[in-house]
Formats: sequence, structure tokens, C-alpha cells
Amino acid sequence: MHDDQAGTPEVMGYDGAMERAVATVLRRRRGLARERSRAAAALAPVLAGERRWRELAPAEARAARTPALVELLLERARTLAHEDPAGMLELAHLALGLAERLRPGRRDCGLLADLRARCWCELANACRVGDELAAAWRALGEAVAWAARGSGDLLLAGRIVELGASLLGDQRRFAAADELLVGLEAFYRGLGECHLAARSALKRGHFASCAGDPQAALVLTAGALADLDPARDPELPPLALKNLIEHAAAAGRFRKARLMLWRARTAGRLPAGRASQLRLLWIEGRIAAGLGRPARAEAALRAAQQGFVRAGSLYSAALVALDLGALLVEQGRRGEVEPLLADTLRAFDALRIAREASLALLLLRSACERATIDDHALCEHIRLASLLLRRLEGAAPAVRSRRSPPGGPAAGARGRG
Repeated sequence: MHDDQAGTPEVMGYDGAMERAVATVLRRRRGLARERSRAAAALAPVLAGERRWRELAPAEARAARTPALVELLLERARTLAHEDPAGMLELAHLALGLAERLRPGRRDCGLLADLRARCWCELANACRVGDELAAAWRALGEAVAWAARGSGDLLLAGRIVELGASLLGDQRRFAAADELLVGLEAFYRGLGECHLAARSALKRGHFASCAGDPQAALVLTAGALADLDPARDPELPPLALKNLIEHAAAAGRFRKARLMLWRARTAGRLPAGRASQLRLLWIEGRIAAGLGRPARAEAALRAAQQGFVRAGSLYSAALVALDLGALLVEQGRRGEVEPLLADTLRAFDALRIAREASLALLLLRSACERATIDDHALCEHIRLASLLLRRLEGAAPAVRSRRSPPGGPAAGARGRG
């Protein structure tokens, strides 16, 4: 633009429009910040357990009943996936209920539809984490329907696909899940979303491990770690590092796994949750056993098993007991093994393991009852049963069991979707 054009009415009108647009954006940002502040203040006593939402005064509830509060509830729900699945489900329901009471007013209807779609997404994930797969699929269908009425948010579409892949994986449909995740990873990279692409690769690694391919899981997880952004999801890099160590141990790369575990612990880069800590103890025991350090392996495995029992995660506790049993057989401590295996088999009977693993358990029970079986053969039976049952470990109870007893123990919360 030439200097002699700078003062023309057309240019001055353009400049005025730009200033008004910028001012509008700034006012909207300040308004959203105030909404978020009010929502956080109202939510604080609810999240602290001091008050329930319905106990808030009507004026407080109305002032906080905004999209900002819904977003805060969804953020909080996501943080509870590993340690409090029931709390996660409760917050997801609360967020959805609030979103359904919001009215567009001057707001864009498409944005409100997006918000409801995100609520249904997180409800689907909460149901998935709680092993209610049929409810999760229904909630995901609602998310698709609301997203179709929304603004066309590409990241929301990606989130829906990601949850669909997670549900397929929970049903052990690993090939279908991987196919979705390969496309999703490319989709995110095309948007410049390297962090979300890395999340997809991590899920592929997890499902590869569940499918019995720890080497592929190791490669996928290692490749994803570099692209994870701790600022966007602080809990994900430590969880991915724990998975990487576990995949290395499962692939028989015990020295590498031990070195990574030592470095990660020294740097404080491992997840702090109780469930993750028990898992790490289990991994440490397997690493020590693989490196020929039986005393250390036994101490770690016993501690992990007792911790899982206290946490009510009997499936994981029984799997650790199988690893401990194999270790004791290798040391010639047959007398200690048979009571341990008898307790473990009773636990699996109570959980009613799926038919694909029942044969291995039947063979293991038969081997335990045969006085003539040698230690090497017994050890192989234990390892076979452990391998088959570990592949079922990541599945929902409805998939890995013939029947889920009411109130029965779960295998622990699944990873965030």
C-alpha cells in the first residue's frame, strides 16, 4: 500500500474494522477467563468432596453453569482414569448433565454441539475404563451424532476415532484397532499435531504387546516418546516410559530394561500412582529373574503380588503368582510352589477365565497334581499359562471371562483413551 493511500476512507474503514474485531476477541477472552474463574471456584468444594453439586446454592449453580465448568469437569475426569474409575464416570455424567442444560443464546449452536459431543466422548471413555463396553459404544454413537451437528472440529473427530480404536482393542480386535490408529496417526501429522500422533503410536504399541508382539510394541513406543509434549499431558510421558521398560522386558532385553528403569527412577520420570507403582514392582521382578538374580526377583514379585491383592486386583495378583511360581521351581523349591499355584488356580476359577486360556490352566492343574512331573516340564506349563493369560490381561472382563461375577474384582483401570 502506498503512503498516499493510507488516509483514504476505504483504508481507514478497514483499519477500524480490524480494531473492532481485535477488541471483540479480547473481550471474549476476558469473558471466558471470568467464566472459568467462577466455574473453578464453584467446582473446588465439589471436587474436594466437601459438597455435592446439588448442594450448591441455586445462585452459585446458575453462575457456574457455563461451558467453562463443563470443560473443567471433563479435564478433571480424564485425570482419574488410572486411580478412580468410578469418580471418572461420575464426573463425566455430571459434565454431560450440565452441558445438556446449557442453551445456545448468543453462543454458536455448533460450538454447543461440539461440547456435548466431547461430553459423550469422555463418558464413553469412562465406561470403557470401567469395563462397561456396551455402554461405551452407545455413548460413542451419541458423540458421533452430536459432532455431526457441530462446527466440524477436526480434533474432536480424531478423538472419536481414537476412542473407537481403544474400544476395538479392549475387545481384542487388534487388527481393526491398528488399522484405525495408523490412519489416525497420519491424520494428526497432517494437521501438525505431533503430540496426538504420538498418542496414536503409543496405543498401537500397547495393542501390539497385548497381541503378543513385544518387539513391535518396543519400537512403536520408543518412536512415540520423542514427540510427546509434557505440557499438554504431563502424565503421558511417564506412563509411556513405564510401558517402554515393560515392553523391553517382555522382549527379553533385560539389561536394556534394567538400565532404563534405573535412569527413569533416578530422574523421577516414572508415574506415581499406586497401580503404576505395583506394575513397576512386577516388571522389576521379571527383569531380575531374567538377569539371574533370584533373591531380588522374589522380593519384588512377592511385594507386587501382595500389593495387587490388597488393591483388589486379583487377576494381576494371580499373574504375578505364576511368575513367582516359575522362579521358585527353577530354584528347586517345589514344596513352596504347589500351595502357591493351588491358590492361584482357585483365584482364576473365581474369575472364570475365558475358554482360550482354560486349556492352559487345565494342563497346569494336571501338572501340579502329578508327582512324577519334573521341574523343567512344570516350569514350561507355568510359563505357557502365564503367556496366554497375560495376553488376555488388557481385555475387559466380559472378553477375558466367561462370566463377570457381580461386584467381582477387576483387573484394574485401563489406560486413558
